[in-house]
Amino acid sequence: MLVGTADFVLRQSRNDMLAESLPVHDGEGGGQFICHDAGVVEAVTQSMLRYLSTEPQEARDALVKTAMEMDSVYLTARLDIALRMTTRSTDADISTWAMEVLTKIVRPAFLRHADDHALERG
Repeated sequence: MLVGTADFVLRQSRNDMLAESLPVHDGEGGGQFICHDAGVVEAVTQSMLRYLSTEPQEARDALVKTAMEMDSVYLTARLDIALRMTTRSTDADISTWAMEVLTKIVRPAFLRHADDHALERG
């Protein structure tokens, strides 16, 4: 969770050329996060995807609750990407859960961050 709050793109150094071409958004305080259109390009987001795809619902719910309590646009953006991918799961229970969490919890929190950031910029 802590790594997911990093305010910069987390990529391996051997992928510098790839990273320069990735779509990003500006975050709070000058940081950046990967656009959801790029998909899962960071190892931390891949780890979230794996966790959300394999753990019991109680553990997934706890992860989302903790992430929302941390109130980080960077973590929320990464969780948003992981959940978008999880909605594509072939496990109907997991994909349904992911869609509900994405639309009712994570996406509204992300949009709130985006609105707050827009207000800060004036």
